[in-house]
Amino acid sequence: MPAGVRRRLLSRPYNDARTFFIYHHSRRPLFMAVLGRVIFNTEHGQEGFVILTSSSDQGIVNIHDRRPVVLTPEGARDWLIQDVAEEEACEIIRRSAVSESEFCWHRVGVKFGSPHNQGAELIEEIRVAQ
Repeated sequence: MPAGVRRRLLSRPYNDARTFFIYHHSRRPLFMAVLGRVIFNTEHGQEGFVILTSSSDQGIVNIHDRRPVVLTPEGARDWLIQDVAEEEACEIIRRSAVSESEFCWHRVGVKFGSPHNQGAELIEEIRVAQ
């Protein structure tokens, strides 16, 4: 699933709602690994998808203890193969997952998360007095 940004609302250890603009340091699009309705040939009768996540282990852990698995563009192309087996999917993630060290983030206002709000000002960093 291509995405330009990712946000988290729960900031640790404060347990209050904070919104963050999270992006690749090069500002290139992010490709998150997702599983759709039919997962590895298992029909479950539901629509939708699941974003695969990984543990946060660097600076982003201060925002949230999980993060989406983000793939390189080449890995995303391989991920889209319809008949990929579970073992192949795991190998794609192992060789194509983007390191957490390649992400940047900053705090933004709460209007950022709504599709009703538009404009570049939504991703401007807000400074909060400590």
